[in-house]
Amino acid sequence: MNQTDRSVHGVRILQFAMLLGVVVFAGVILYLTLSGTLPESDVGPVLPWLGVGFAVLSVPLAVLARVVGQRSAKQNPNMAAAERAARAAIVPAAILESAMLFNLVVWMISGSQVPNAVAAVLPFAVALAFALQSGHDG
Repeated sequence: MNQTDRSVHGVRILQFAMLLGVVVFAGVILYLTLSGTLPESDVGPVLPWLGVGFAVLSVPLAVLARVVGQRSAKQNPNMAAAERAARAAIVPAAILESAMLFNLVVWMISGSQVPNAVAAVLPFAVALAFALQSGHDG
């Protein structure tokens, strides 16, 4: 395995670790919610819908960050393909992860799975698609 393959592999591991953290956190919240350990609190309608808006807005922001990252990395001819993939993948992953975690925290606070547990799925799906595709960016 050459240096480029190791770098791409490292980026994928990082992306999947970020996604695994979100899945584990969601599982803990689901368990605590279903067991009745977390009391429901009335956070009002603004915070949950802010989370939904954040989830919806995170997708085009992540796509834009990925495109900009790929274009700017391609302008540097001395940069290896793996480094381009890493630079183009990390910022979008962080944007999507923040939207997922925000929605999961709102779910934890409110105790209601809708809309925030559902809203966390959209950025998760996009982040998973980016993670699966990251080794094919050139």
